[in-house]
Amino acid sequence: MKKILLIIISCFLLNATEWEISAGNFYYSPSVLEIVVGDNVTWINDGGYHDVNGTVNAVTGFVYDNPETFSLPPTSGNVIGSYTFTIPGTYNYNCSVGSHAANGQTGVIIVTESNSTQWEIDAGNYYYSPSYLEISVGDNVTWSNLGGFHDVVVISGPEILELSPCSGPCLIGTLTFNTPGTYEYICSIGSHAANGMVGTINVVDSSIVSGCVDSNAITCDDDIDTLYFPECDTCSDDDPCENYYNPNATVDNGLCMYNDIPAYDEFSIDLGSIEGSLSLDWSLFNPPVEVSQYVLMRCADIDGDNDNDGEFEYEMCVMIIPPMPMFTGSQFIDDFADAVEYSLDDVAAIKYTLSIGYPNNNYWGSSFGNYYYEPEPCVDGDFDNTNPCMPMECFDGVWYQIVIDCAEQMGVPCEEGVYIDPPEGVCCSECVLLGDLNSDGVLNVVDIVSLVNGILGSSLSVNQALIGDLDGDGTNNVIDIVSLVNLILN
Repeated sequence: MKKILLIIISCFLLNATEWEISAGNFYYSPSVLEIVVGDNVTWINDGGYHDVNGTVNAVTGFVYDNPETFSLPPTSGNVIGSYTFTIPGTYNYNCSVGSHAANGQTGVIIVTESNSTQWEIDAGNYYYSPSYLEISVGDNVTWSNLGGFHDVVVISGPEILELSPCSGPCLIGTLTFNTPGTYEYICSIGSHAANGMVGTINVVDSSIVSGCVDSNAITCDDDIDTLYFPECDTCSDDDPCENYYNPNATVDNGLCMYNDIPAYDEFSIDLGSIEGSLSLDWSLFNPPVEVSQYVLMRCADIDGDNDNDGEFEYEMCVMIIPPMPMFTGSQFIDDFADAVEYSLDDVAAIKYTLSIGYPNNNYWGSSFGNYYYEPEPCVDGDFDNTNPCMPMECFDGVWYQIVIDCAEQMGVPCEEGVYIDPPEGVCCSECVLLGDLNSDGVLNVVDIVSLVNGILGSSLSVNQALIGDLDGDGTNNVIDIVSLVNLILN
């Protein structure tokens, strides 16, 4: 029992922190001090005659309710004395000399349990046991010599430390490791180290927790599909795996995985500016990290719900943005150039699947969302003249194209005239008499004047230049004027 007590007291002494409190006229400074078990406090006398009374309150006369009583006799010397606190708790004290306490010369010392862990390593002939030890910053390690003459000398590490040798059985000493890192140490006596008496202590900072620090990453609360993401068996123990968001992590491990996809209102599908195309846009989506690539698949249903189960089958699928080359844009025009068997007008419904490749995910298809397009239904009798050459009319809820027969496209010649481009909103070209610059269907002096003025002022429109080129040489000149005059006279 005495040996155990000696070791415990020795540990306190070896690991104690030294504190100082100044005492003067009606003060202790600091008046409140927080220490840990085993720390030693020394009271320095700045001037006057003072003591340290941790027994009786000099103002009230009541005994202090301290974990244990302590006191240092009064003195006018430079040092009142020291005391080592070995029991945790709150200690009140004062100066019992005269009216010093009544004038404010009081103090409080709060003693807490040490947060450090005590470790022990045995030393003997040519060994330390254990030879490897992993501890936390602030932990204490005590070497007990079971026999022989041994020391402890740190030869590499963040700090160079050593303990003097002793002949066993004895306590070589205790070291407190306050700096993280790997410490290699030996017994420097004789050939002990050469014969294997070496050891390693790895000191880790337990306050540093490595993990995924991004709350946007997959979490233990998500409904994770283990086909695409690693299963985390430790989530139930509040210990997220390395790819999962860890709210306790202090240092990012760079391994976060993500399953964020555009919300439905962040993925728009609209008719494209090119006839028969769709414009896809997900630029409103703000991914949590930079995306490595997007992959897009179109699945079309051209025969509708043919099994009458209330759902489309989307049988015809094709990658319209393939995995390679890696696409990182956020807009795409689906022109159906790959669709040999159908066009946009033929589809009953389309499902687009957008896959998002994040840097740490297992593969580009682990995060994906589905987005749907169905043509707007029409009402019988509705007419769509968006393209005048391809007008559409609705019959039985379906759009049908109305065939436009244009004379020029059918090969009908424009007798004594020329076809000119139609005005906006009109499909077919118009047959106009050569020379009829005002297009009133009659050749007269007004047309002659218009042609002359147009040539002189270089103000003929494209159609007028075509109509006024009576000799068909591609230019408008006096020959065309003479030809027009002759036509009118004849």
